[in-house]
Amino acid sequence: MNDIFDDAGGRGVEAGRRRPPTVSVVVAVYNGGRYLAATLESVLAQTYRDYEVIVVDDGSTDDSREQARAFGDRVTLVERPHEGLGAARNAGLARATGEYVAFLDADDLWDPDLLRHQVGIARRHPASGLVVCDGIEFEDDRVLRTSLLDPAVTERLDRAADGTWTASVYADFCAGNLVACPAQVLVARHAIERVGAVSLTPNGPQDYDYYVRVSRVAPVTFHGASLVRWRYHGDSTSGPAPHRGYWWSLWALPTLEREQTACAPGDRAMLRAAIRGRARVALAEAVHVRITGGKLERADLASIYRLAPRTPAVLAIRAALALPTPTSRTLLRCARALRQGGRRMVGAPLPGRRVPVPAPAPAPQPRPDGAFRDELGSAARTPASV
Repeated sequence: MNDIFDDAGGRGVEAGRRRPPTVSVVVAVYNGGRYLAATLESVLAQTYRDYEVIVVDDGSTDDSREQARAFGDRVTLVERPHEGLGAARNAGLARATGEYVAFLDADDLWDPDLLRHQVGIARRHPASGLVVCDGIEFEDDRVLRTSLLDPAVTERLDRAADGTWTASVYADFCAGNLVACPAQVLVARHAIERVGAVSLTPNGPQDYDYYVRVSRVAPVTFHGASLVRWRYHGDSTSGPAPHRGYWWSLWALPTLEREQTACAPGDRAMLRAAIRGRARVALAEAVHVRITGGKLERADLASIYRLAPRTPAVLAIRAALALPTPTSRTLLRCARALRQGGRRMVGAPLPGRRVPVPAPAPAPQPRPDGAFRDELGSAARTPASV
């Protein structure tokens, strides 16, 4: 075949190789035994065979290690005490010898042609630090999302003659995540050597943090082939779907603050704007969490308040969230209903009395960051995971 995805290869994962594999697949698992076998089977079914599989068990207390051992010498099992996702990924990275690395969560699935596509495109774009494909989100036998790429990326791909889009997207990643899950991404060794280890931040942002850092030093190539099945389950690190936007936005803030010191001086104004915008998103998502009965920690809110602009709308939300939870929830629900129904409603006149109808209010202008909820309304755009 001579399409854009073709690449020579195919030596397999058998022992006795004379040179390092092209791809190292790193699967970190913590109590993910119920899904791990299916994930590994999807890796071992790849039509592109020049890869190694490294499973890092992060101190699981279920049968994850036994599930990995069942695959024999087709996988390398690394066992370690529980220290979190970042430490587990770094342990796999330390063992990886491939020209490219693919981080795969222990519950996601690959199409059999994923590595053939990803490596073929990486060969055509050797300067790119990341190669990103598309996929779907699913739960059991239901498809929840038919695309995992950011809509802005999809628009670019629709206009691309060869089905790929390569660009410097550092500012785009700072404004919001363009990738839904690590199963979509192939990382080039030259980028890993420049940005170093995965973040050890305890929860959540390791993937997003890595994409931001790589995009600072190298271009990123996207393509539209749907090759990933991202599994949804409400007990994942990101929590249930209605509250994920809050956690992803909250977790992104430390990454963006670190970038202010790591970035080039010319990018600092962009980072400041990105931090303000993401703090506003996090605050609006906090409103949604409160309205829908989720729990908000004071320390988390304080970290958002420290970075959010002190606009009247933001101060009003802060005041509402400071009230006792039942009062706060009722007030915010009413405010959202008024904002949604809003100025269209006009009170009924008293009998025998004419009441002038006010002129319609001008439509609100779009926010500069493009993602902030109406102060007490619903989300215009759901951010991808961090």
